[in-house]
Amino acid sequence: MAVRAQLRTTLADVLARARVAALVSPTLPAIVPRGALMSHELTGETGGDSLSSALRMLSPANLTGLPGVSVPCGLAEGQPVGLHLMGPAFSDGALLGIAGALRRGLAVAGDGPAAGLAGGRSRAERARAVS
Repeated sequence: MAVRAQLRTTLADVLARARVAALVSPTLPAIVPRGALMSHELTGETGGDSLSSALRMLSPANLTGLPGVSVPCGLAEGQPVGLHLMGPAFSDGALLGIAGALRRGLAVAGDGPAAGLAGGRSRAERARAVS
């Protein structure tokens, strides 16, 4: 429990000194590994296509209990890519606001990095389908 408290304190200090509302990182360190090709051991090696390797970017939020949210922001090689936001204690509302603004910004881009996230069609394609 002492390690968790120290990590929370350290991250709170980093956020305060940097004067930022959230730390931003990729949700996963690489393109999503295909389930059939991935080792599903959480405690295994962190290299290669292990599940523990895929989840390492989320560890700070998981270990500290600080709020975090992952925002889908595009596709890479046909696989979803996400952006992970983590904030200080009790910043859930602020993080959701940032995540919403990010999603709206990506949607405005139309055929940009968020193309294909809503039902596999770009914003322009969705608009044409409605009219």
